[in-house]
Amino acid sequence: MAGALLLQLSLVVDCVDGEVARYTRAFSSLGAWLDASTDRVKEYACYAGLAYGAGGDDIWLLAAVMLTMQTTRHTSDYTFTLVKNVRESSLESVDLARPDDGTGDATVPVSAAERAVRASQRSNERAWVNWTKKAIHLPIGERWLVISVVAAFGTPRLVFVVLLTLALIALAYTTTGRVLRARTWRETAGGERERDVIRAQLDRGPLAALLARFSPWQLPVGRYAWMVPALLRLTEYGVVLVVVRAVAPDAMPAAYGLLFAVAYHHYDALYRVLNGLPPAGAVHALGLGVEGRLIVILVLAAAGEGVLSRGLVVMAVALAAVFVVVGTMGGLRALRAGPDGAARKEAARV
Repeated sequence: MAGALLLQLSLVVDCVDGEVARYTRAFSSLGAWLDASTDRVKEYACYAGLAYGAGGDDIWLLAAVMLTMQTTRHTSDYTFTLVKNVRESSLESVDLARPDDGTGDATVPVSAAERAVRASQRSNERAWVNWTKKAIHLPIGERWLVISVVAAFGTPRLVFVVLLTLALIALAYTTTGRVLRARTWRETAGGERERDVIRAQLDRGPLAALLARFSPWQLPVGRYAWMVPALLRLTEYGVVLVVVRAVAPDAMPAAYGLLFAVAYHHYDALYRVLNGLPPAGAVHALGLGVEGRLIVILVLAAAGEGVLSRGLVVMAVALAAVFVVVGTMGGLRALRAGPDGAARKEAARV
């Protein structure tokens, strides 16, 4: 009960600090970065607390699956929103033969996707529909409420089961809507800004960067390219969990620590993209990239359960130091450069 009440209090404090900053005009880029970078830290620390208190490798697995789900969802949420704003704020040429001249006249025949998007937008005019949609999306307030109530009167296992069920519903709902929205965009590739948004979140290590240099293949950016970073998160985290579960299930707490560190890095990369900061090139290299980390995990797994268990601990500690210490220092340097500094002018390039 005390944990549930404190968790709700933390949400109030988290919301109030932003309101006070805006009211007093005391907000800053540093404050925004601190708020964004610590939001998921406290949520994933809460998952770890529930798993630790309950004990058992299966609970740690559920906690890691929920961490994977949330990181994937947030990557999709923010990447889609950014790409949507880029595409829908730009002026596009309209075919002279188009009956509605691109005005969106509802009386003119349009595609099924456009009709669905317009119907969804019209439904938001009703307050109860709008708020129901927001609740289905399962934002932080709803997640905190589920954790508080279910943990107070149920078990940690039930907390994760309920959260995962609701998160899957939210993922299906939001992805369906976004795919329909993306179908209304032009099939042609987006501009350089959209390409930069996707490229900056690929988290390529030295090996992938070397291969990309000699490969004629270029990053495709079409209507659905906003899914690529989220799919990369899902693939990397999913492979780690499957391998650890199959080879060294007792090492699941260490695997959670590893994913916690990697998730922090991916949120930092996402924040940099959203705020026009340059990507942390050195951190990507030191962190080995997606391909490098997976290769190390597979090699450790091939060496046996004991090697994998110890290797996961070493990787979790080492990557946490790289991503939290080195990554944070790089972020602070980029913020000090200011909105007109050279760092910001080199934004979103890797």
